[in-house]
Amino acid sequence: MTILLRTPRAVELWKWSNGNYSLSSRLIDGQVEQMALSQGGAGIESGYVALMASSPAAEIRIYSFGSPDTSSFQLDQVLELEDSQQSRVMRFMHLPESDDLLLCVSNVLPQQPLRIYQHRGAAGFQQILGDSALPKAHALEVLYLPSHKLRLLSMATEESVYLLQPQFTTL
Repeated sequence: MTILLRTPRAVELWKWSNGNYSLSSRLIDGQVEQMALSQGGAGIESGYVALMASSPAAEIRIYSFGSPDTSSFQLDQVLELEDSQQSRVMRFMHLPESDDLLLCVSNVLPQQPLRIYQHRGAAGFQQILGDSALPKAHALEVLYLPSHKLRLLSMATEESVYLLQPQFTTL
């Protein structure tokens, strides 16, 4: 069994061996604000963990792994972010009807409150939404309504809660 541990100055990978956990490696040295996990599923071969760091640089590091019990995390991509004093929220969202994997990030910039990245195979995560008319978000959650097989992105602002449903149309 493998555990990812976020400490004040690093994210460490601990592995169970001979009845004890031992430090296997450090994924990142620096201050990490958040971690998000996507364990793959139907149509998605790898799992992903995204680490949002504020130091030494504002960035999101995306690692892939074959199975949750493995210690073979590989750095796939680094998404640069602008420095910001605002708190940010990051969530993975899997859309089973299209097998799309999205990474949603709020509060990157005051004039750009929501960014969405879509996983595009070997090209990695590519930004598909950058400019948005949505107001500044304070919370971001992925909701799943099993009775309707529906996945929504819930975005809370100071005054409202928005429910967003991603739709992809081929032109």
